[in-house]
Amino acid sequence: MTAGITLGDRPAALAHFQRGLEILEPIARRGDDSIAAINAAVDYGKIGDILIIDGKAADALGYYVQSERRSFGLAGVDPSRPQRASIGR
Repeated sequence: MTAGITLGDRPAALAHFQRGLEILEPIARRGDDSIAAINAAVDYGKIGDILIIDGKAADALGYYVQSERRSFGLAGVDPSRPQRASIGR
């Protein structure tokens, strides 16, 4: 058990990733914290994974699209200035 989530407890994992996005999105949207932007992109993908496993492919698609957009936007981050990020809206 890590961070209060039991392995295989998808509803709890989903709630944690959704809460993570609530915290990370405002920070990532400012564009000055690439770590928050990366973590938001990962959270979108993880939520998509959970929804796929739960048989909700149509719902998962939107999360995968958001993950891809944010990841693509981060691909051009200058390694000498990792704090600056564009999240590709």
